[in-house]
Amino acid sequence: MKIIHTADWHIGKVLHKQELNGEAELFLEWLNEFITREEIDALLVSGDIFDLANPAHKDLSLYYQFLHNVSRTGIQVVITGGNHDSVSLLQTTQSLLKPMQIHVVAGMPEDVKNVVIPLCRKNGKPGCIALAIPYLRDKDLRTAESADNQQDKWLNYAAAIRNHYSAALRKAQEEYGNEIPVIAMGHLFVQGALTSDSEREIHVGTLQGVDGSHFPGEIGYFALGHIHKPQRIGKNDAMRYSGSPYYLDFSEVGFEKQILVIECHEGKALQVQSVPVPCFRKLLRWQGRLAEIRNQISTFANDAPLQAFAEVHVTEKKFDAQVIAEMDDMANQKNECVKIKYKPIIGKPTVQWTIKS
Repeated sequence: MKIIHTADWHIGKVLHKQELNGEAELFLEWLNEFITREEIDALLVSGDIFDLANPAHKDLSLYYQFLHNVSRTGIQVVITGGNHDSVSLLQTTQSLLKPMQIHVVAGMPEDVKNVVIPLCRKNGKPGCIALAIPYLRDKDLRTAESADNQQDKWLNYAAAIRNHYSAALRKAQEEYGNEIPVIAMGHLFVQGALTSDSEREIHVGTLQGVDGSHFPGEIGYFALGHIHKPQRIGKNDAMRYSGSPYYLDFSEVGFEKQILVIECHEGKALQVQSVPVPCFRKLLRWQGRLAEIRNQISTFANDAPLQAFAEVHVTEKKFDAQVIAEMDDMANQKNECVKIKYKPIIGKPTVQWTIKS
C-alpha cells in the first residue's frame, strides 16, 4: 500500500491582506494528479483543512470539489479536524462522504471505535489501520484529578492525550489483531518540534508539548499536523510533521514544502519518503538600503505560476518619510510591484511589498 500524509492546508488563509487561495487550488490539483499517477491507496489529512472556523463559500467549494475529484480515483481518504476547524462544519457531511470512502473525524467521538479506520488493500483486506485522532480540545482532556499548579495541570493533560492514543490502539488490536501496521494521526505540539510564526495556539497547555517517547511503541508511524515546518521529531523517521504544503508566512522561507508517502508492505516496517511539492508562489525576504532594495526589485525574475510576495526591510540610519515616498514612486514606475503595507520600526522602517510576475 501507498499512503499519503499531509496536513495544514489552511484553505482561506490571508497573508497581509493577500489571499492564498491560488496556491491552495494549485496544490489540490497537483495532489489529485499525483494520487492518480502514483496509484496511491489512501490519503491522510491531519487537521487544519481551513484557516477559519467559518470558511467562505469559495473555500468550501474548493474543498468539496477536491473531494469529489479525488473520490473518482477510488482512493480512501481520512480527514481529522484541527484547532482551526469547526467540528460541526466538518462533521455535517460525513454521512454523505462515507459511501465515497471518505472518513471525517472532526472531533473526538464518545466511542473510541469510531477513530479506528481500516485502510484496505486492493484485495479488500486491511493492510494498515489508521487511528484518526483529531485535535483534542479541553473537554477531551479534562480529568477528575485536581491540579495545584499549571505544571500539574499540564501533566494531567499530557496523560489524557496519551490515554486517548492507548485506548484507540487497544480497540484496533481487539478488532484486527497485532500484525497489521498502525498509523496514528494527530494534531498537536510534540516536544522538540520547530515552530514558525504562522501557527496559532488555542489551547494554552499545548505550548509545552507532549513527549513523543510516551506514546505507545506499537504504533508504526505518527502522521502529525499543527506545525507548519516539515520535520522529524528528534531523529525519529516514524514521527513526522508533513508541514503545510505551501508557504503561509515569511518565517517559513527556506523550508521546502512536501507531502510524505508511506509504503506499507506485508510483514515489513513502514517506509517513509518525502515528496517535494512544487513552489506555486515565492516568498522573499530582502533587507538593505534603499539603493540595494531597488536593485533587488529590478533584477528579480519570477518563475513561479503565481505572483511572488516579498517582505522588504529598508534599513536607514533613521526613519525618513522620504524613503517611504521613494518606495511609492518605485512601485508606481515599475508596474510589477504592488505595495502591501508599511510597518515602521524605530530606526528600521519596514516596508512590505508584493512582486507580480
